[in-house]
Amino acid sequence: HRSDHQRTLDLSSSAAAGGDAAAAAASNSGLVLQPGEPSRLAVATNSHDIRLFDVVDASCVGSCVGHRDIVLCLDTVRPQQGVELLASGSKDCEVRIWDPATGSCLAAAAGHVAAVTAVAWSKSKAKGGKYLASGGADKLLKLWDTSKVLAAAAVAASEGEEAPALQQLSTAAAVAAHDKDINALAFSPNAALLATASQDRTVKLWRLPNLVLVHTLRGHKRGVWDVAFSPVDQVVLTCSGDKLLKLWSVSEGTCLRTFEGHTAGVIRTHWLTAGTQVLSAGADGLLKLWDARSGANTATFEGHEDRVWGLTTSDSPAEALVATGGGDSRVVIWRDVTAVKTAEAEAVEEGLVVKQQELSNALADGDYATAARLAFQLRHPGRLLGVLRRHPGGAAAALTALQGLVGQLDEGELATALNYCREWNTNTRNAPLAQVLLQAVLKTHTPQQILAVQGARELIDGLLAYSQRHAARIERLMRATFLLDYTLAASRVLLPEETVRDQQQERQEQETEGLTTQQQQQQHGLAQQQQQQQQRIAVHGGDDLEDDFGDVGNVLRMNGHS
Repeated sequence: HRSDHQRTLDLSSSAAAGGDAAAAAASNSGLVLQPGEPSRLAVATNSHDIRLFDVVDASCVGSCVGHRDIVLCLDTVRPQQGVELLASGSKDCEVRIWDPATGSCLAAAAGHVAAVTAVAWSKSKAKGGKYLASGGADKLLKLWDTSKVLAAAAVAASEGEEAPALQQLSTAAAVAAHDKDINALAFSPNAALLATASQDRTVKLWRLPNLVLVHTLRGHKRGVWDVAFSPVDQVVLTCSGDKLLKLWSVSEGTCLRTFEGHTAGVIRTHWLTAGTQVLSAGADGLLKLWDARSGANTATFEGHEDRVWGLTTSDSPAEALVATGGGDSRVVIWRDVTAVKTAEAEAVEEGLVVKQQELSNALADGDYATAARLAFQLRHPGRLLGVLRRHPGGAAAALTALQGLVGQLDEGELATALNYCREWNTNTRNAPLAQVLLQAVLKTHTPQQILAVQGARELIDGLLAYSQRHAARIERLMRATFLLDYTLAASRVLLPEETVRDQQQERQEQETEGLTTQQQQQQHGLAQQQQQQQQRIAVHGGDDLEDDFGDVGNVLRMNGHS
């Protein structure tokens, strides 16, 4: 995961710095160590003693007793001889070297005239443990000769003997380094340079072994709390009470980049991922992860309720463990879970691809209920909307499919369904399907279940507001259709089909009635003529008949008939 700049830390376990083993065990979240990872953590609190905690169960497994006042600073080293050593500085003006495996003190150094506020070992492969530097409130920087201590510790470890007698360290070099307290020390990867950070707002680079000043780095507006050399590049990182981190060129002593993002002073900083990332801890209680090349803040982690005073990482493998200690009396162990999260994301992505293919297959087969379920599981409201639109059974069939889907939803998924309803309901084109989905929810869940959904009242308020608008719009459309019907009926243009059919039937009936009346009139006229003729015959008798037959004869003769 070294190329992945979205590093993720997970809170693995926490312990009460006061040493409450019950509270520590209760807060443990099941940390499992990988081969090569450290198993113990040294912690300096507001006490004369240094406490050693087990990293797995967060229990106190030992202590280093010897200082006469509060311990202010710690650092560890594993020299080539393979003996792990712990150095500490205290308000009693002493520097001490410890064997953390046994808790015995191997050496003490007296020479500061005020509290020792910073200690650091040189950790290069060739010179690991060769130099031990200390700085204090007396503004002095001291370099101590540890060769005899290293040799004695190596002999005791190889022969299985008890810890050697307490030795007194001698000063190899000393210099008045700053105008105010020295807050932090750091050796370069090759142990050629030593950096000091001070409350006087400067950082100074010293050439070893004689502590010759090389550069003074100026730019911070408040005291500088920590300093760290890059493991791969010739740059040094600093953090300050002015809420900033700065990246400096070792060769030129100039500021290359500034990191902004903390809301309070930045107290500790550390390089990660082969110098490509930076981790910082501040008085705001936050840990922030930065891209060293761009200066962008890529992640922020919350684990403390007060300022974070201590920050350290495991050297191997891949700085997978991070430990922080804060003013809230908590020591927090963080696990780098970038690789795990990446694997989980890849598995989720593969699952999404499979479900998308299943969705396409369901649509091709006409299985709209399965398609709707898959679209909802994929969290694709647009695809779900498209499935409901394509359903050949219309709104009723879509309601049946949605009832089977919505009835099986948990509280979180029900909130998602209501959110889809609200979003769809804001669009006039999608509002009918939104109402269908809402009807399915109301039919499959009780009011108590719906109101138990987080944010349900806001969702319902949004649905109600747009539903009222849609109802008012539909009512206006209905009124408009009444006016249109009246207008068309009055103008007899584009009448409805039923009206046209009724008018045609009425016209046919009228024509039939008119024809019947005319026939009756004709029959009545013929009857009257016959009656009149009969009356004439009765009155005139045969004379009229003769006259009539005479007239007929004349007519026949005129036409050439005899």
